[in-house]
Amino acid sequence: MKTYFFFLMMISLMMFSCGENNNKKQDNELISKEQVVFNNKSQQDFIQQLSAFCGKKYAGEEHFRSLHSGSLYAKKLSILFKSCKPDELKIELHIDENQPITLIMAADNGRLKLMHEHIDSTGELLPGSMYGGNATDQGTSFIQYFPADDYTGKIMEGASANVWIISLAEDLSWFSYRLDRGKERRFEYRFDLRRPVGTLQ
Repeated sequence: MKTYFFFLMMISLMMFSCGENNNKKQDNELISKEQVVFNNKSQQDFIQQLSAFCGKKYAGEEHFRSLHSGSLYAKKLSILFKSCKPDELKIELHIDENQPITLIMAADNGRLKLMHEHIDSTGELLPGSMYGGNATDQGTSFIQYFPADDYTGKIMEGASANVWIISLAEDLSWFSYRLDRGKERRFEYRFDLRRPVGTLQ
């Protein structure tokens, strides 16, 4: 537990079960192209592409880190595409065997919004969770940019300059989770989408 809270704190500073089978199937259904919930077509297409990986787990590694960021190089990283709905997609980021951080991309008045959910072992939401921001209009169907919102700037020192960047390779071979602060890239984790290492239990 101490190790988990160490990494939760480290990532916060850098950025500043399952139900019944029927419910699982419904949650992880591919999002139909007719189910338009985002005003920006690139955001709609981005979520549509990510939904193709739902229910699967992929291994990753630290692709880049700056001198201002702690390293996860020696840690076991993986992501699980846990839930895909027309207006919300959830991806769990696992660091070793610690409690995962859930990346939530959801519709917010027709715009794509990124939030980070931290919970403890009992499922309770931890203080300082749900930071993130709304996507800009500069994204594409393969990359989206999420500048920090006002809430994030208030709860994390220095985080008002954060921009989270989530992207897919155009050949769909990898998924990237990256953080920039100001003009500096702080870290980037990449996950190999060519070979699943597990599925949603």
